[in-house]
Amino acid sequence: MGTDLPEDIGREVVGRRAELQLLLGAIRRGKAVLLVGLPGVSKTTMLRALARHLGTEPDRFIDVTGDEQLTAHSLVGTFDPPMVLRGGFRPEYFTPGPLTRAMTAGGILYVEEINRAPSGALNALMTALSEGYLEVPRLGRVEARPGFTVVGALNPLDDVGTARLSRGLADRFIVLELDYQPREEELEIVRRRCGTTALGIHPFAVDVARESRRHPDLRHGASIRGAIDFVDLVGGYAPGDLDVATLRFLACSAYAGKLHVRPTAGRSACDIVQELMEAVLRRDYQGRVDVLLQRLTSAPAGEPAEVEGEGRATLGEHGDVALTQGGQRAAEPPRSPDEIPGLARPGGGGGGGRVALGAHGRP
Repeated sequence: MGTDLPEDIGREVVGRRAELQLLLGAIRRGKAVLLVGLPGVSKTTMLRALARHLGTEPDRFIDVTGDEQLTAHSLVGTFDPPMVLRGGFRPEYFTPGPLTRAMTAGGILYVEEINRAPSGALNALMTALSEGYLEVPRLGRVEARPGFTVVGALNPLDDVGTARLSRGLADRFIVLELDYQPREEELEIVRRRCGTTALGIHPFAVDVARESRRHPDLRHGASIRGAIDFVDLVGGYAPGDLDVATLRFLACSAYAGKLHVRPTAGRSACDIVQELMEAVLRRDYQGRVDVLLQRLTSAPAGEPAEVEGEGRATLGEHGDVALTQGGQRAAEPPRSPDEIPGLARPGGGGGGGRVALGAHGRP
């Protein structure tokens, strides 16, 4: 990690030091950056923190969403038709679009889900990135001020409404791949977002999300948002009002929508969430739901459960409590790194891969 990462950025973002250093250096030098990662890996959080550090002017950070409604005209800008009819194509009748505004302000244009945008709209970026200017019909040349750049973001595994980035456009970006963060950093993210609400359940919530990322029936698992949602939902209940069925219900609500079940799995996302909860209970809580509930407000996040007893309460197939004999801790499977096809692991520690820029995010 570089030594000149500003403190205000480091305070806003948990971890990601090397990635923040690269992104900051690229933006300072006017390099266009493509952020590649699944939802919930802090792409937007990182960029907004950098934008706040670099300046607070309204046009220093402009974000648009790539979709079928994004056009070259909406990016560049248009003349006001009624005013043109009255006085012709005069500069004061031109309404600049987000690309033109970012160029004239020397700011950052952030295009979320850039691979969903029509190719005709994205072609407007090419001259601006390579030559630093735009030729706008009836208006003339728009020069980019120093500091202007474009940052795009995409989900490499998304396969709905996406399109391949042209080679010419992709060649103008440097690529920063973002994977899920280490467990300790995800725990800190949950603590910052949820405060001390249900503090003792933070590790369980994080571990259910992390367990989902290596489940064979899932194309991809839950992001840290699943853990945050689960903790927030649990925090709405008094500890005495929580039981196994309620936890199962809340977990399904928090995690199921963030899972991508393989079509061949033949089971629902809620079924898989139930299985994930059981796996984490067996591994870290001796299978005892009562231990998890006791730790809601009293246990520091991240500490393993140390409990003795002859019986263990576990989540049954339908959310009921099943009792098994013996108090021995279940054997813990090795915690292999979360694996995402086609992604290197700059923030998760280890592994390499290729960046997927195709229509369906495949390498």
